[in-house]
Amino acid sequence: MRKILLLIALLLCGAISLAQNTFVRKYTFYYTKQNGVLDNGQKASVTVVFNEKDTGNIVLYFGTKKKILYKTGEVEKNETEGGYKYQYIDCIDEDGKTIGFQFFDDTGTMRLIYSDGFLEFHE
Repeated sequence: MRKILLLIALLLCGAISLAQNTFVRKYTFYYTKQNGVLDNGQKASVTVVFNEKDTGNIVLYFGTKKKILYKTGEVEKNETEGGYKYQYIDCIDEDGKTIGFQFFDDTGTMRLIYSDGFLEFHE
């Protein structure tokens, strides 16, 4: 029971301090929306390191592949029309593509926003 409470406390602290502390989340499912079309979703095994080595960068591990999102803007805190609180950061990936990174505080959902759609990760 103490381990579960400790895990919940760590996750809450991590979500609150996205821009301040390094923390790790694991995601097992994702959806994509491209050109206005939302897919049915797929299983995944993605580990995400937020604020890697206190750089503000975000690193995604897809099995043996690694993708680094370099922070280019400041963390913005906001809320959707539906009342979901999130944090948003402008990033650029290793290929020079601009990506919006959105982390929903209440659900832990993570979204990578591209010019033509998004990838949305769930635990």
